[in-house]
Amino acid sequence: MVVEIIAEVLSIPEPAARFLFGLLLTYPLAFIYRPLIIPYASKNTQSIICAAGGFALLQYVFGLSASLHFLLDVILVYCVFLLFGKGRVSLLLTWIITMDFLAGMKINIPEYKAISGIIMLFVLLLC
Repeated sequence: MVVEIIAEVLSIPEPAARFLFGLLLTYPLAFIYRPLIIPYASKNTQSIICAAGGFALLQYVFGLSASLHFLLDVILVYCVFLLFGKGRVSLLLTWIITMDFLAGMKINIPEYKAISGIIMLFVLLLC
């Protein structure tokens, strides 16, 4: 409901508005998470809470089919870090896998063409 209003006001497609809303939602969630969870929870509990919250946000923004595609990317990157550890090789392989995955998503999932370019830009800016 809120997403449709945002999409209509900004004159953007609904998937792009959902992505924008999900991105903006992460900031208040982080302000809640840091003081309430980090001081009191163990590292494993923190990781589980972050993974569950991230997956719930992923479901909201992209839906189940795209979430499964993202899960494949996460598993591949996890395997790279298991095989190569920390370092430049794993960083380069992670970047290649993620960029190839996002380019493939742009081609194969037409309803997300408007936002997969934005995601690729964010990945480039983070590097």
